[in-house]
Amino acid sequence: MGLCTFCSSIPLKLFSTHRDKQCAIKHQPSFPALQASGSAGCELCKLFLHAIQKQMEDGENDRVFGPWSKTGSVTLSSTKFDGQGVDIEYRTAGKFRGRLVPPEWSGPNPSDSAMNPDKEIPVINYWLDNCQKNHAACASSEPNFMPSRVIDVGHAEDKEVRLVSTVELDFTDRPRDAAARRYLALSHCWGLTMPPTATTTSSTIADRLQAIPMAGLSRTFTDFISIARRMYVPYVWIDSLCIIQDAKEDWEKEASQMAAVYSNSYCTIAASSSVDGNGGCHVDPNSEPYGPVTLSIKETDEDGYSTVQKVRVFSLSATPITSILQQDPLSSRGWTFQERELSNRILHYSKDSIRWECRDLKASLQFPWQDTNAFNGNLRTFDVGQIGPQNADQQLNAEQKDKDEKAWFEAVLNYTGRTLTKQSDVLHAFSGIARTVESRTSDRYLAGLWYSNLIHCLCWNSNWHPSGKKPVFDINNPESITHARRPGYLAPSWSWASIIGQVRYEWWIFHALDPCLTPKAASLMPKILEATTISAGLDKYGSLKGGRIRLVGKMKPALTRGEGFARQDREGVYDLHKGKMREVGMIKYDVPSEAPAGKIKAIICLCVLPRAEKHRDAVGLALLPTAIKNEYCRVGLVFGIQWSWYETCVDWEITIV
Repeated sequence: MGLCTFCSSIPLKLFSTHRDKQCAIKHQPSFPALQASGSAGCELCKLFLHAIQKQMEDGENDRVFGPWSKTGSVTLSSTKFDGQGVDIEYRTAGKFRGRLVPPEWSGPNPSDSAMNPDKEIPVINYWLDNCQKNHAACASSEPNFMPSRVIDVGHAEDKEVRLVSTVELDFTDRPRDAAARRYLALSHCWGLTMPPTATTTSSTIADRLQAIPMAGLSRTFTDFISIARRMYVPYVWIDSLCIIQDAKEDWEKEASQMAAVYSNSYCTIAASSSVDGNGGCHVDPNSEPYGPVTLSIKETDEDGYSTVQKVRVFSLSATPITSILQQDPLSSRGWTFQERELSNRILHYSKDSIRWECRDLKASLQFPWQDTNAFNGNLRTFDVGQIGPQNADQQLNAEQKDKDEKAWFEAVLNYTGRTLTKQSDVLHAFSGIARTVESRTSDRYLAGLWYSNLIHCLCWNSNWHPSGKKPVFDINNPESITHARRPGYLAPSWSWASIIGQVRYEWWIFHALDPCLTPKAASLMPKILEATTISAGLDKYGSLKGGRIRLVGKMKPALTRGEGFARQDREGVYDLHKGKMREVGMIKYDVPSEAPAGKIKAIICLCVLPRAEKHRDAVGLALLPTAIKNEYCRVGLVFGIQWSWYETCVDWEITIV
């Protein structure tokens, strides 16, 4: 049958990504009619029925409008989120997605068996070849780099692999053969099931250098090695096997090379949907899209000229395509943030599809030419046009500096929202990003902050909320607050790395600054005299044993009254005026447990960043004195305090630790 009359007449605008072309198209007169058409052989009606069945299985039978009636008419609708719906009685009964095939597309088109390992490799090889030939931004900065150790994957039939020290590899007979040095890097969740046979320790490294039995590895590792073999890549890098886990010096040395390992890999394979080593690198057959059905739609313009456009259509599960990657377990882990950010090329094995991501292109196995919505349109920190290198005179223009700052603030937000098994890794797991930014900007890194814009970087805000589900608030449910001080000393109090929990740089602070400081505003800003950190180990970007900022600024004592969660995540800042307490601003404590309800607490407010002249208020740091004279530590962010409140202050020279 091919296509029924209704499916043959679907207009191209149903698949348009332009919001002004959203539409609803009448289709079959009822659900039984749709079933009959599918049974008669209409491939697209079959796809619509699959979409409806999938949504019913997922328990998503239109939660907004309730269940639909089988006798209701069928319509097809487009949405502003680059997707389409099968509607019955104007209630969403199923979801599908169609995209125009570019006329110039000549790459592979995987069939409905694309998740078969034999069918995914041509698409992957196309992406890799296209990226290497056409994407200058994705080129390796050190094409001959190899990690200290890699795993030789051998051949498809081999039952063993082997750890090798790369200093012993000899490429003298093929110095220009880049393929001989290629390795894939793995990004994965360790979980709680990592077998000892899948790690390297001081007592097992000699054995690993002889052979590693495949039978002792996790499914994620064996899948990863199988991918490398099918791609004819000779080596792979797996952190648990290539780093000696119980040797502190080796661990620190290798951790400091993370930027080089991931940015120079031929490709990074991300086991995105796997919560631990048992999950593997594969797509869930129950979540992958059904299809495709390829439509040829004839369009005639006002001049009578006709063209035929091809559209590839897949049915979807109920989960929005834009949400899947961010819901994958890998996206919640701290270490994997920089692994994704630093990789020039990465393949995400998500539960619904394989996604390709490089500096210039985002695509999926279903739409291999381009599919930015499969990533929710998000750019990574180092994608094209983000963090910019300095020009010849080592000066960034104001627009690029502002863009760099926003990209960094976004990276901090995303990273601190993830979890770490070992809190001591907080700076190590971000060090590759810091090292890369420093190499591009020649700026000086200070425990998650940058010297060139240190005033702005100090104004981070601890992103806790009593309910944990902003903006919903329940004063009787504060248990979800997890922000706390990290155990032991890892970073100075002025660094966001000193606390457990997500931090953010608030848009209302940085969108309300005057482009040029007025003399009055400039007089309120502190003057940085010195900013230093002291490394605790080999990696200067890793854990610290000290750090301080010495400055001259305007400070004033104030009080907080222990208002608890009466104002959700903040409370008032007060002074004494004519014998009475007067509210002068607001504070958000970095750690809520440090402001117990019902207790008056003395703080010092340091003016840091005056907002625009029209607001005439300032953002500052809440400080507490240490046992050393003129030395303070940060406990929160104060805001909404008028300039005039600080104007009577004298300048103090202090040190913040």
